[in-house]
Amino acid sequence: MPHVEKNRIVALPYERVWQAVTDVESFSTFMDSVDSITVLEKGPNYSREKWVARLRGAPFRWEEEDHHYPEEGRIAYRQTQGDLKTFEGEWRLERVEAGTRVTFTCDFEFGIPMISALLNPVAGLLIGENIDAMLDGIVRSAGR
Repeated sequence: MPHVEKNRIVALPYERVWQAVTDVESFSTFMDSVDSITVLEKGPNYSREKWVARLRGAPFRWEEEDHHYPEEGRIAYRQTQGDLKTFEGEWRLERVEAGTRVTFTCDFEFGIPMISALLNPVAGLLIGENIDAMLDGIVRSAGR
């Protein structure tokens, strides 16, 4: 299963970055590839959302569950239904001398072996680009 991981040190306080990362509803305002995010359910340290996004113009739709572990600085997400067979990963935040280290991981699988071999490398690159855009947006959002 392909794995994509990106991390960045943000020169902002941990609390502001955590607030920006957990404000998933705002992601569509700073990510060109995300058309909409609808929160379907929200509870203490838990949410379920419906996402509509594009990967180089190709539409992707899914629902995911997010479980927040604030004491660990971690958010685990997992697709519960959608266009991919598997789409899951986590956010990890860590206090560092320069501010906050943000790490985002994503494991995904198309679920169709014949096209997976062709699409996985390209999708990995595109997901990496989207993660970079998401991190850029979160930094701008947390910096306000």
